[in-house]
Amino acid sequence: IALVDPRSGRTRAVTRVPRRCAGRSFVWEDGDPSFSASGRLLLYMHTDACDPRTPDGIYMIRPDGRGRRLVTRKLPQRTELAPSGKSVAFEGVQGHTRIMSLDQPRRERELLPRSDYPTSLWPAWSATGRLALAVSRSEGQYVGHIATVTSRGKDLRLVTRSHRDWAPDWSPAGDRIAFVREKEGDRDDILVTSSHPRRGRRPKRLTHTRDAVYPVWSPNGRELAYVRSADWG
Repeated sequence: IALVDPRSGRTRAVTRVPRRCAGRSFVWEDGDPSFSASGRLLLYMHTDACDPRTPDGIYMIRPDGRGRRLVTRKLPQRTELAPSGKSVAFEGVQGHTRIMSLDQPRRERELLPRSDYPTSLWPAWSATGRLALAVSRSEGQYVGHIATVTSRGKDLRLVTRSHRDWAPDWSPAGDRIAFVREKEGDRDDILVTSSHPRRGRRPKRLTHTRDAVYPVWSPNGRELAYVRSADWG
């Protein structure tokens, strides 16, 4: 894990490969970093097959590289640190988003246990602690409607209804949500919609390349970064 100053381009390492793992990077990885809203904590996933002193799992660390601690030995997918820095949303088995407390990692819960949507993927936090998700009535689907819900799984609101949307990301102000819409089999574009859409108002398509995925808002909400890839997986 490394940090970069966007103004100067200077980078510095937060985590480092142990000496005993040098030259064996294919069996050692730190990834999926996520900042707390305060910027004082960084969450990331760690796996390796060469250093038994560092168990696989989710870790918290300060941006200066100090204070590293193991949160849990679980290795879920798409972990997202809440703005409070006190909990994590992640994809559990069989496509169920779960919430885990960082203070009590053994206490985790399914976000939508009794929802009409048995599949909930791609969790993304807003600055106020609300979650955006891709929800589907079909098991095993990675695409669906974009919905928002509280961190307690309450007040579910559908933002889109296309059955083809995934990878939502909130604007910093919380008024818009960018997402990916799939068309005709793995032909993807970035769209944006209001987080409180009005009836009859459709999302706005931002790209027409059919290979755009993983949108991320800039801190000032004026731009979106995304990946162009013919094979996003």
